[in-house]
Amino acid sequence: MKARAVFAVTTYLVFLSIYPLQAAVSEDNLKLAAEYFQKGEYKKALSYYEKASQSKRLAHDAYLGIARVRMETGDYDQALQAVDKAQNIDASSADALNLKGEILYSGGDYSAASRQVSWRG
Repeated sequence: MKARAVFAVTTYLVFLSIYPLQAAVSEDNLKLAAEYFQKGEYKKALSYYEKASQSKRLAHDAYLGIARVRMETGDYDQALQAVDKAQNIDASSADALNLKGEILYSGGDYSAASRQVSWRG
């Protein structure tokens, strides 16, 4: 019983020492993804956004990045799926709402795009 307690405490301490490193790696993945996206290297950007999406803290932004990559490559269905995942994390996200409208518009679904985003002043 005592050995199990020692193991549990040791495992927890190892987790606490590794967690900051994992968070930094996730943030690096998100930054690298954005850099590759800006360069038009969408395959690399997508890979890093997908890695960043594994972090609960960064998943919303990562899914928005995935949606942008998918939209730029003309994969509108996958883009909508990614933006829906971002909205599931934060339903009040104006960025996700606007991006969804952009994806619908870019994909040629003008009526759905106009319902998604109100452009009236």
